[in-house]
Amino acid sequence: MDDMLTQTLVGIISALLGIIVSAAKAISFVQEGELGCKLRFGKVVRDKKGNPKIINPGFVLMIPFAEKLQRRHVRQQTQRFNRQEIYIKGDLVFIVSAIIRYRVTDIYKALFEVDYLDDCIEDRCMGLLRDILQEKSHDEIRHTEEISQALLDRMKEMEKEWGVEFLEARLTSCAPNSNSAQILSSKTSAAIKAEAAKSAAGTLGGTVVDLQSLLAAVIGTPVMTNAGMTFKMMTSPKQKNGDADSEEDH
Repeated sequence: MDDMLTQTLVGIISALLGIIVSAAKAISFVQEGELGCKLRFGKVVRDKKGNPKIINPGFVLMIPFAEKLQRRHVRQQTQRFNRQEIYIKGDLVFIVSAIIRYRVTDIYKALFEVDYLDDCIEDRCMGLLRDILQEKSHDEIRHTEEISQALLDRMKEMEKEWGVEFLEARLTSCAPNSNSAQILSSKTSAAIKAEAAKSAAGTLGGTVVDLQSLLAAVIGTPVMTNAGMTFKMMTSPKQKNGDADSEEDH
């Protein structure tokens, strides 16, 4: 008798636990700032027109073990890309940081048309930024607003496919690394000294037979090599006039 009672109690408790678990699985919810889609046996539940049925914030009744809820926030989101090394023209390396701000406009596409939306946006943004900057010189890269607008325009091409709206793309910092900074400093210094030498040669009225050799002695051959500088022979106006006079005498 006691064994039968024990078995009966165990059966009742098991049934109650099953009911509680089923009830828990039958109720789900979508939080404020999120949207969702309901899956039934792995397929998105659709309305009479065949469009995905969008689940708004609130409680959602589910068929236990048959339905599943997929949800995602649709608030504005900002991704930051910090200290990315990118090669530009002249084999210079710049360290770039950027942000991109977007929000989901089509929850079905964001959930099912692209795998890991946030990762795809990050990869796409950095790839496009590299493509844009690789075509720029170190002088052109200073126009950060123009570069930011170009990046935003290229990202907007994916809006319809991914179900998002890109609101802003902006470079927050852009500076050469230590090696590139040294090369740029050498170029600037060499250019200033070259102009000074040319100006001095013209003022003195003499002939600079080999300006390249002179500058190499002043600023150093490695600096000139890094700066990629080449010079032509310079002849002063006085020397040219002297040569002309000599020809007339002959």
